[in-house]
Amino acid sequence: MILFYKFLLLYIYIMFKYPVYHYNMEQFYDIGFGCSYRNIQTILSCKKYYQDSSIVVPHITTILSFFNPKYQEQIDKKKTKLLWIEPFQIHQYFQTCYQMKGENLIYMLKDENLQNMLSTTIECYDIYTKDNFEDLLQKIRIHFELSKLPVVIDNGYYSYCIGDINEKELYIIDPHQIDGSCIYTKPFSYLKNSFWMIYIPSE
Repeated sequence: MILFYKFLLLYIYIMFKYPVYHYNMEQFYDIGFGCSYRNIQTILSCKKYYQDSSIVVPHITTILSFFNPKYQEQIDKKKTKLLWIEPFQIHQYFQTCYQMKGENLIYMLKDENLQNMLSTTIECYDIYTKDNFEDLLQKIRIHFELSKLPVVIDNGYYSYCIGDINEKELYIIDPHQIDGSCIYTKPFSYLKNSFWMIYIPSE
């Protein structure tokens, strides 16, 4: 069983030929606030590998400066929650800096989920619920039929990327991990049973 698990992990890592980004890379301590910024880097890393080799993936501090030029003050004051950004803002970054388009979606279970939104409002997103969850899955499937670019999912506390999808599972790229285990699979219920803000980038 252990051997099978090791082969599975190896297979998953072979799938993603581009570098993925996570906490504590680039000699920068971003635990607790850097996950969305690392997702930006991972998407650009993928775009560089598959689409445009001239892209230079920016250092996390460059991306932080785009959103908050005084980010270091918030870090020094231990107010890093003020640096949190959401998928819609990731979309804005790509639109401004790389002329990339995309879709902004929200998956809701109940109205109280909206309390998880810190910077954006429901008006920023197309709404999905359990009633049309299969439509959401199909949208993600179609995206990966056309593109390799990861999809951002964010529950208001943690931000991840979906790196791919198969008939049963999602391939999750987890920027919170620092021990090399940042790619793993999750069943569709992982997406279905939680609130998510979602950004699907386009070419």
